[in-house]
Amino acid sequence: VRVSGGLEALALPRVAATANLAVGVLGRRWRVELGGTYRAPTTARDDVHPEAGATIRLWTVAARGCGVLRPSVLEIPLCGGLEAGQAIGQAYGYDGRRGQAPWLAAVVGPALMWAPRRGFALWLGVELGVPLIAGNFKSDDLGVLWTIRRISLRAGFGLEVRFF
Repeated sequence: VRVSGGLEALALPRVAATANLAVGVLGRRWRVELGGTYRAPTTARDDVHPEAGATIRLWTVAARGCGVLRPSVLEIPLCGGLEAGQAIGQAYGYDGRRGQAPWLAAVVGPALMWAPRRGFALWLGVELGVPLIAGNFKSDDLGVLWTIRRISLRAGFGLEVRFF
């Protein structure tokens, strides 16, 4: 079980904090995990009317498979997988409403884990996501406020507790 926090950038407006939870099964040279991520809300402002825009947040669930290199107490998982979820936008500053955009992305990334004892490890990871569905947030009055970009970059730090 891993609990972590970090930052996400590029796919949605501005850099935002993330909270992550993962559970998995691991072997000597592999690991498989299921995880969830919540990305804190950030705002996309209209270029013409800066008092209007949308606040956008994201949640995802993911499945990842990893090959693991183990030099001594260090572990280096090299992971790939898919995540699905939803970006949710709430309009402000005009007669807008709440809107959703589906999220489906391929994800890859390495991590560095330090496991000095059998029951826990410190985790530091980066992940590149490539959204496979490009949604956007728009209004009839203002047009497109934000289009989900074709790349997502995340970095995080966390603690993994291992039950053997």
